[in-house]
Amino acid sequence: GNVYTSFAMKRISLSREEIRDDLQLVLDGATQLLMRYRSLHIRPVMFTRTVLKWVPILSEYSEEYFWETLFSKRSSDNNEVKDILDLLATRCTASWSTLSTSLCQAWILKRVIADKLCRYSTSSFLKCLVHKAGQASSCDVPLIVRDSKKEENFVAIAQQPEAVAAFRLALDGANCWYQESDEKGMGRERNLLPDWMILMLLVGKQGKKHLDLITTMLIDRLPSNSWE
Repeated sequence: GNVYTSFAMKRISLSREEIRDDLQLVLDGATQLLMRYRSLHIRPVMFTRTVLKWVPILSEYSEEYFWETLFSKRSSDNNEVKDILDLLATRCTASWSTLSTSLCQAWILKRVIADKLCRYSTSSFLKCLVHKAGQASSCDVPLIVRDSKKEENFVAIAQQPEAVAAFRLALDGANCWYQESDEKGMGRERNLLPDWMILMLLVGKQGKKHLDLITTMLIDRLPSNSWE
């Protein structure tokens, strides 16, 4: 808390290069706090609240090391922990600047392009990609609202490789969503679109080439045999 206060005061008048040491301390603190939380088998409620409050604030200028910690899968994660991490991903993107969120989104799509999706949480990836898309999704709970102006184009998926990666992620999210809904017997929200569907719509809204692309990908997924 003291390190963050000092950093926040300095950043008002100094450049990023001049506060690099303090910035690194803040980022290390956010990463260590999250790593400690994820390592516990029993997580006290107060610790969960601390993580949900401070990690989004401290991690605004985060980089790959923090993103790996936030989005990676662990076999020990139960459904409760997964839900908390999804909420944390939402709160992070709510409090980060547009630039910080865009860098994280670009990294996510690179992970999907590199066929590394199995190492990460699909649902948390989706939270980060769709949160600032301008449409409410399930579990959309902001902590600090910034950059509320809606953008017409989703820059992260402007190019074909990124658009393909985003749509692959959406398809994987749809599959996980239906499986979890059946397993938990949970009712699907009537007034909120699931994140995977929002991402599909975002890809399609980028233009005719993107729409043709996702149409082709969907057709390729249809069964080749006659339907019964």
